[in-house]
Amino acid sequence: MKLVKFVILSLLCCAQAVAQTKAESLYTFDEKGEIVVNEKFIERNVEFNDQSVKPYELVGITTFEVHSEKYELHVLCYKGWKDEAGDFYVIRLYHDGEQILEFADDGSWISDPLFKEGQTWLRDPARSIGSGGRPFSHIMNLIGKHATFKGHCLVYPLANDAAALLFEGFPYGTGETLTTIIAIKGGKAKVVYNKCWFVTSIYANENKFELYLGDDHTTPQYEAVVSTTSDGTMEYKQYKGLKKEEPVR
Repeated sequence: MKLVKFVILSLLCCAQAVAQTKAESLYTFDEKGEIVVNEKFIERNVEFNDQSVKPYELVGITTFEVHSEKYELHVLCYKGWKDEAGDFYVIRLYHDGEQILEFADDGSWISDPLFKEGQTWLRDPARSIGSGGRPFSHIMNLIGKHATFKGHCLVYPLANDAAALLFEGFPYGTGETLTTIIAIKGGKAKVVYNKCWFVTSIYANENKFELYLGDDHTTPQYEAVVSTTSDGTMEYKQYKGLKKEEPVR
């Protein structure tokens, strides 16, 4: 009997080990403090990003400051695409008047993430999130104290004089939405995450930012988490084939 119990427990432990993927860094910093990206977390959709959609058309400009560094964000649309789904297809970031990043994706992003009417289910005030039935306003209150909405993205200051910018994609039908994270540090910027998932919830406090991702926008269950670390980087952990309930806070 003891042998049977041991075998069962061993199998359960192995199953849990297989289900949970070891955390991987989205990026690291080299000896010069430069951002080094883990390319496996970047998937681009650029079938239409050619000369036929240029020059890009400016949609909006947002300025913000992180760790005493001033940045200017320009979001642009493909030429002739303003009547298409999504608000913008191109992200440009400037520091002290110099362009430091341009990133385009046919998947498109929306302005005022998590709030835009009819664009994302997370903004629905009637939606209860998590097993505790927490209202949407509770999630917003948790975020609002430690992260800032800047019109086109969510800005969260990180350790080591870095910061993360979160962009939310347009939900096409029942398909998963584009989720994009840009890391900035010392006037430099790189895309560190660009994949299609549903954002099921977000949590932020003074020490940590957590982004919960899943393949179903109708439930509060998640299959992966992107979270910050103490050194100013971010890591990704996926639970293969295992959906988890969001923690109640």
